[in-house]
Order: sequence, then C-alpha cells, then structure tokens
Amino acid sequence: MKAAKILAAVAILAIAGWRIFSIDASTPPPGQSEEHLLPLICKSCGKSFVGRVHKPPTVWKCKLCGQDTAVETRHCVDCDAVFPLPDDDGPCPKCGGPIDLPELTMLDDPSMDNN
Repeated sequence: MKAAKILAAVAILAIAGWRIFSIDASTPPPGQSEEHLLPLICKSCGKSFVGRVHKPPTVWKCKLCGQDTAVETRHCVDCDAVFPLPDDDGPCPKCGGPIDLPELTMLDDPSMDNN
C-alpha cells in the first residue's frame, strides 16, 4: 500500500513536470512574437503562397522570387481574385464583391522562415 502511494506521487509529479515543461516550451522567448501561417502575395512577382511569419512586420520576403515585397492577401468571394490586403475592409477592388481569406496551399517546404 505504501509503495502504491509513493508510485502515485511520483507519477503525479512526473505528469506535472511534463505539463509545465510542454507549456513553457510552446511559448516564444520574451520579446519575440509567435509564428503565424498567413496567406501572402508578392507585389514583385504576383504569386500567392502561405508563409510562416512573425508579426508585426507588414512586408515579408517572397519565398518564390526572394524580394522583400510579400504582403497579406484577401480573396474575393464573387470573382475569386486574390489581391494585397487593402487599407480598409472595403469590397473587392476588381468587382466590388465581399472579401475573405484565400484558400491557399502550403509550399512544399513548410520549415522555411520569413523573418
């Protein structure tokens, strides 16, 4: 009976330690922002892609052409156009339809950073 209590206490401590470590390991270091997946479009080459980025920058490096001209995108529900994030929440600049986030696929190498 005493051995069972000791084993239970060790198990509880091990689970608590693992939980604290896993929560601490999942947060970025102080002063660093969290990484996000964002739909981006490059103003230089015009290609759309999903990038792993840290906010608050508003312009990132294009994974396809290498220029520092990639910005967040929006998607028109009506005409299916993908365009750079507008300054306001207005309608699609092409047809005037409603906009939302585009449905884009991840590039082959999801480990590429864009700092």
